[in-house]
Amino acid sequence: MGPIAAWLAQAGGPDSLREVYDRLQSAERAGLRPDADNLGIDPRSWYATAAATAMVVEAERRHAPDNRDAYLRLLAERIMRDGINVFHRALFRLFVSPRAAVENIATAWERYYNEGRGFAEMQSETSCHSVFAEWRGHHPPICESTAYCGVPILRLAGAREVIVRRQQCVADGAPDCRWELSWQE
Repeated sequence: MGPIAAWLAQAGGPDSLREVYDRLQSAERAGLRPDADNLGIDPRSWYATAAATAMVVEAERRHAPDNRDAYLRLLAERIMRDGINVFHRALFRLFVSPRAAVENIATAWERYYNEGRGFAEMQSETSCHSVFAEWRGHHPPICESTAYCGVPILRLAGAREVIVRRQQCVADGAPDCRWELSWQE
């Protein structure tokens, strides 16, 4: 959640974090410290999904993107750049291919979310469908930013020219969210 808070602070200044904090319900503030740098977020701790959602929504409002695809790619790059330990990148490249990255989406989901299910299925050698299901904390901007995190992961695994296409979303009445990701090797 730290990269999301940093993204918001970049868009709206440090006071923007306090403004979001003040709007959260008391249960959603658990673990956050309003007077600490970056709300005192510890990357090893769990935080309320609603707090992350509020930050992403506010950052999007403040960034006011004209090009939504470009904005989501930048947000995902920021989240993943700060989330993947720089010292493990070379090792990550040795063991992971785009297919292996796709096959491990469920594990990644369990690492970052404490509800719902995320999984993916290869559709061809260079494409997959990613599915987010049973996610009570679903919010469109979080759904989109989660899907777009596949771009830097796949690129780190050797994919080039990754494209993300939304197929359906719970926000539109679908039973789950589905995304198509395609790339070149």
